[in-house]
Amino acid sequence: MTLCLVGNHELDKLQQMAVDNFHSIPNKNFNAPDLRNEETFSLDNGLGHIFRLVPEKDLKQMSICWPMMPETLSKS
Repeated sequence: MTLCLVGNHELDKLQQMAVDNFHSIPNKNFNAPDLRNEETFSLDNGLGHIFRLVPEKDLKQMSICWPMMPETLSKS
């Protein structure tokens, strides 16, 4: 598993936040498949579009829903 933590805090603070919030997740030593040659964003699969939105309210909040990625675990 990989975690990306982004914030405007100092690196030490971000590291401590990651440890505090994610230390209980067990390391299962999973080897992820090599997806470097997967075509994730293309016009053929409906991804890769740019959406420009006009907010309806003056809020400093954004929610993003990522598309489902190809299944990475083989079924038994």
